[in-house]
Amino acid sequence: MAGEGWRLYDRCFRLADGASLHEYPLYEVGRDARMDRTVRMAVVCGSVSLGGVGAVAATCGLARPGAATMVLWAMVAVAVICAAVWAATTVLFARRSAATYAALADLSLAAALVCLNDASVMFVSCGLFIMLTVLTGLLLARAGLVLHVVFVSAYVIGAAVMVAHSTTRSNYLIGAATAMLLWIVIGLPIVVRRIWLGLSQAAELASFDPLTGVLNRAGLVRAYRQLAQYAESDGVAMVAVAVDLDNFKSVNDRFGHAVGDAVIIEAAQHLAHHFGRTAAVARCGGEEYTVIATGNRGHLDHLVHSLPTVTPGIHGPATTMSVGAVWCEDVRSDNSMLRAMTAADQAMYSAKNRGGNRLYAVLGDSP
Repeated sequence: MAGEGWRLYDRCFRLADGASLHEYPLYEVGRDARMDRTVRMAVVCGSVSLGGVGAVAATCGLARPGAATMVLWAMVAVAVICAAVWAATTVLFARRSAATYAALADLSLAAALVCLNDASVMFVSCGLFIMLTVLTGLLLARAGLVLHVVFVSAYVIGAAVMVAHSTTRSNYLIGAATAMLLWIVIGLPIVVRRIWLGLSQAAELASFDPLTGVLNRAGLVRAYRQLAQYAESDGVAMVAVAVDLDNFKSVNDRFGHAVGDAVIIEAAQHLAHHFGRTAAVARCGGEEYTVIATGNRGHLDHLVHSLPTVTPGIHGPATTMSVGAVWCEDVRSDNSMLRAMTAADQAMYSAKNRGGNRLYAVLGDSP
């Protein structure tokens, strides 16, 4: 599947393994089409706003004449160009592009503010950094945000020093104003980011089965949408696999529920190891699992037919499985997942009716 889709799905697995959301940007393109539109609209409006502020400063005599005014007009041009790029493409959402854009935005705004002819106006205008802090917190991981915070803090403090040297205002008043400005442009966006991080991590982890660590049914629905999007965009196939442990009740009756849980965990690990992390493996019932995988048809066909239909038996008795597999068709339609899972379940029951411990695959020429 596409590298972007794999990265988004791998993010979920790493979170289940205990990774921190700090390692990731709060927003990654492709996770939600509505969120994509909202973020792009907000960033376009922010870029246009910065350009508008620069144009007002350049035309109203707030900038020093000559080169300083030209710098402001250059910032206006850059802001308009960036707004057009944001509106037309998602290229700036990529991590490296976003980091480059954030760094240039910081430097451009800092250069523009230096061009203002009044230190007090420059100091107050540092409030514009709040838009860049929000953008940085949204598109970059923690390391990028830390660099931004250090740069903006140093800049605001430097502007405060300039105000202190150019006016007769009380240093205590300037210090209080600096603290308030730092809270507005840095503290408030970071607090909001922390709240969003907590909510995001809870939402991410709610997609996983607590016993096995693989996806639950809700997580499978989310993963299916992502995998379907990238399967269609890359023109690759998509397969649904239904798995049910044979005679699992007898395992609980003979060995107890603790051993039964160990078998359930081992079966989930067995499927995850076989299909790899580019496949969505979910526990959809007591001893029932569903696997959704994308890729080259030949590779998927090999994966399905090479699946051992018995658990390794390391942490419990080796248990056989009934497996059904079908191609997912018309993957972007609203009911494609339901149709695929229903067909895979029917194939799995065909395998179970033949005695279990086998695969029943309906993988014809048309995926």
